[in-house]
Amino acid sequence: MTLVKFQPRPMLSDLFEDFFNERSIFHNNPVMRSVPAANISETAEAFRVELVAPGYKRDDLLINLEKNMLTVSSVQKEEKEDKREDENVKYYMREFGVSQFERRFRLPESVDSEKIKALYDNGVLTLTIPKKDEAKEKPARQIFIS
Repeated sequence: MTLVKFQPRPMLSDLFEDFFNERSIFHNNPVMRSVPAANISETAEAFRVELVAPGYKRDDLLINLEKNMLTVSSVQKEEKEDKREDENVKYYMREFGVSQFERRFRLPESVDSEKIKALYDNGVLTLTIPKKDEAKEKPARQIFIS
C-alpha cells in the first residue's frame, strides 16, 4: 500500500494571482509573447503559410526573401499618448508597448519565388507560395505498349 500526500486544489483567486504575478510564464517569456502561430499547408499547385498577427497594420509587416529563406518580421512602435486624468491608477501588469516578431521559413527548391503573394486580412497574414511547373504533380496517365 502506498500513501499519497493530499494536494488541495488551487482556489480560483490563487489562479488569478498567479496569472498577474511576475512569475507567470507569460510575463517575461519573449517566446510566449512574440512568435505568431503558423499554419503551413500544401496543395498540388502551391504552399500556403498563415501567420496569426492581430493588431498589426500592413505597413508594420515586413516580408523578405533571401536565397531560399523567407523571413516575416514586424516592429510596432508604442504611441506615447496618455490621456488619463487620474494618476492614482495602479497597474498590476502592463504589457502594451513595442511589439515585434520574426519567423523564418526555409523554402524548397521547387517553389517559384518570383510569384509569392501576401494578403493580410483580419489579423491573419497569408502567404501563397506557388510551385514551379516542373514540381507540380502530373495527372496519372496510361502508357500504351507498342
